[in-house]
Amino acid sequence: MSKVKVSVVMPVYNAEEYLNETLECLTHQTMKEIEIICVDDGSKDSSLEILKKHSEKDDRIKILHQKNLYAGVARNNGLKEAKGEYIIFLDSDDLFELDLLEKTYKKGKEINADIVLFNADHYNTRTKEYMMVKHLLRTDLIGDNEVFSRQTIPDFLFQVTTPCPWTKLYRKEFVIKKNLHYQNLKYSNDVFFVLASLAVAEKITYVDDILVHYRVNQTKNLQSLKKDDPTLFFKAYEEIYD
Repeated sequence: MSKVKVSVVMPVYNAEEYLNETLECLTHQTMKEIEIICVDDGSKDSSLEILKKHSEKDDRIKILHQKNLYAGVARNNGLKEAKGEYIIFLDSDDLFELDLLEKTYKKGKEINADIVLFNADHYNTRTKEYMMVKHLLRTDLIGDNEVFSRQTIPDFLFQVTTPCPWTKLYRKEFVIKKNLHYQNLKYSNDVFFVLASLAVAEKITYVDDILVHYRVNQTKNLQSLKKDDPTLFFKAYEEIYD
């Protein structure tokens, strides 16, 4: 395979209901120079069999295994194996525009950006409707700054986007150099990685297009499970201030 431009890292845990559709969105990307690193987090359903089936058809799909250590550890393990210039962390039950990787990579390469932000919406699994979400990318706070950082918009940087990993493309060398990592928490394990990366990035840019469709109103997604331990969100923030 030619040089990998983008590494997709995707934790997978009991995702059989939507995994086929998600993988189809990735294998049919307009950018072909990619790798899709799927980290099976000890799934108890048919997720692993689905991954194997797709990997037999497309050798860009790499499967890693771990016991149930949650998404943060899975993303860290995927990052260790990534060979791409840029890296993106996606969820195993979402939908993606087919030019997601091409558009964001092209934008990142224009200025050698550390981070490329992009927009998303919510896809209601029950009603099959797409819903706008205003807070995922606040371009009104960026102004005329095509390239920005904490130094240029210190008052608004952390309001421009949210601490979710699936609306951002990262330059891998930047991630490694800054020793960025996901926390070993059951939920909210992405807060430190996202906020710390925004704080130390020198070049942030964005693509003002909806490129990810985040599933909501599911019976098994993490959204409903986060109520188990609300203190985990605050534990995620502790490392930022340490």
